[in-house]
Amino acid sequence: MSTLSVAEENEALLTINQKSQTPLHKNQYITTLVVLLAPILMGYTLGYSSPALPDLVDNKILTSDGQQAWFGSMVAIGAIFGGPIAGMSINKLGRKYSVMICAFPYAVGYAMIASVNSVAALYVGRILTGVGAGMTSLATPVRFF
Repeated sequence: MSTLSVAEENEALLTINQKSQTPLHKNQYITTLVVLLAPILMGYTLGYSSPALPDLVDNKILTSDGQQAWFGSMVAIGAIFGGPIAGMSINKLGRKYSVMICAFPYAVGYAMIASVNSVAALYVGRILTGVGAGMTSLATPVRFF
């Protein structure tokens, strides 16, 4: 039978507890940071039209004031559809996968905006990023609270 002093037993227990708790907290922090990228992207989406409009006007893509106004407003139109889509996906797939799905409309929308030079394609890209913003505004708070 081995005899350990009380101090040695306490030190061994403390070492075991420290090793088992550290990875859990690390994973939670990493997961939280990754999930919070969605609201950051939502903020970029909402503010994107302001710095983009001068370049689009200089390149003669958006030529009238009406086209510029619609370019800024298309996000709100897409967001109308994003909320219900996120609500249905939360019910069917769960919160985790719903937050992951938010990335698809952003990716497709920004790819369209970056690669085309037609007004209609820019509008579709802004609507898709709006869908992503609407999905993010519903799915991300549900994920955390």
